[in-house]
Amino acid sequence: MANPTQRPWSTPKFLLIGILIGASGAAFFLNGPGSVFIASLQNSTHEEMNPERAAASTPMVKLNDGNHMPLLGLGTSGINGDECTKDVQQAIQLGYRHIDSAIMYGNDEFTGRGLKAALDAGEVKREDLFIVSKLPQNEHAGNRVEPALRAALDRLNLDYVDLFLVHWPVTDKPGPTLNPPMEETWKGMEGVVDAGLTKSIGISNFSPEKITKWFSDVRIYPAVNQVEVHPHWRNDRLLNFCKDKGIHVTAYGPLTSPGNMAGKFPILLKDETVMGIAKEVGKTPAQVLLRWGLQHGTSVIPEGKSVKHQKENLGCLGWELSDKHYQTLSTLSYQAKYFSGKGMAYNEKGPYYTFEDLWNED
Repeated sequence: MANPTQRPWSTPKFLLIGILIGASGAAFFLNGPGSVFIASLQNSTHEEMNPERAAASTPMVKLNDGNHMPLLGLGTSGINGDECTKDVQQAIQLGYRHIDSAIMYGNDEFTGRGLKAALDAGEVKREDLFIVSKLPQNEHAGNRVEPALRAALDRLNLDYVDLFLVHWPVTDKPGPTLNPPMEETWKGMEGVVDAGLTKSIGISNFSPEKITKWFSDVRIYPAVNQVEVHPHWRNDRLLNFCKDKGIHVTAYGPLTSPGNMAGKFPILLKDETVMGIAKEVGKTPAQVLLRWGLQHGTSVIPEGKSVKHQKENLGCLGWELSDKHYQTLSTLSYQAKYFSGKGMAYNEKGPYYTFEDLWNED
């Protein structure tokens, strides 16, 4: 297990590509695969920023294929119907440029309506957005990957996505072995890059062992691995592995899901240490947790189901946790994986029968 006090992404050699933000501004950017420089914006709060400035102040990471991704995005899991449409459009109006979606969420159509409304209104240009989608378990056959993405693009009202991920290392065909094999699925993923339907491809919920097994000799290496990361599940072993391999990590569940987790796990937003640090630095617990995620080397995709929460989440930018506060959050004794995949990704039917089979963790 990696030393929990060591920042997995703390020692890249930065090539700064400057973007000045107003008189108080500072710049951000990146250099080599998976590395990022996050600069401070002095004396600014996102509640006071216009959307252009909020968008410009979001730090970005350069992926291993040369594409750039904003480090703060809007997660759309669990948001449905007209609420999803409204949330996506209002997030863009506030300055969000990274929208995370998935075919499995079942809300592509509504996400697409929000994107179309913002684009048609001239609130943003397509090239300034970073849209993510994910391949569901029932479309892993090599000849199904492209049709699945094309259908999703129709629902999203887009010609391409910026990043397409294999959502889980499982399929809809239980049994002792993965069927179809991941090698077949990944060739289909490489094919959608060739077809111009996505700029980057990656994975989600893949352990180091599974990455080593399936991606050691591929034509296009995964650019991103989207997994659960937060102070109650630091996931440093995986982050350090991905850093070494040049794979950027996106943290889902950076605030966990208080509504869904009540009674099952401690509520991270109400952790006494988190709340104490938030009080000390004059931020909300959500802003502290998202800031920790950025300093821990990940991009973060919190949900935001209201203007209030979307603005609050933007407030994780423009400042930094002190080393003391970062180390405190990086050494919380309680560690548990909130999103285990039980039932859906591992069960008695296989190919993963236990938690350890799926995640390669004890």
